[in-house]
Amino acid sequence: MQIVIRPMDVWLFRDGKPFTAGEDHIAESTFPPSPFSLQGAIRTKVLADKGVNLSEFASQGQPDPEVGYGDNYGNLRLRGPLLMRCKDGKWERLIPMPADVVKVGNRYELLRPNLDLPFTTNLPNNSLRLLWART
Repeated sequence: MQIVIRPMDVWLFRDGKPFTAGEDHIAESTFPPSPFSLQGAIRTKVLADKGVNLSEFASQGQPDPEVGYGDNYGNLRLRGPLLMRCKDGKWERLIPMPADVVKVGNRYELLRPNLDLPFTTNLPNNSLRLLWART
């Protein structure tokens, strides 16, 4: 099953650092959110659609066969979240470009180790390998 979630407002996901004024750290935004962020929303939606009283469900702690409870996920298995867009009536996944691919002109090149370095190092077995695009 594939589920498409369309937000009705801005989504803001951040790391787990405390969000208290005057602290010496800054909470950082994370996107896309982790699967744990969305599994709670999906579990809640499934239980609400089944007519389960959520406060009773939380106090009983008994797993539901479909979505489980706590660390027990029942039959629920997630892959993602993945970013998608609807283009010409068809949904397509948006997958980020691998970090070792660079754009050179109007084509893409895979970064490869350059074995002919113009200098030497004191690392064992000359193990320094810099990545270069063939240009």
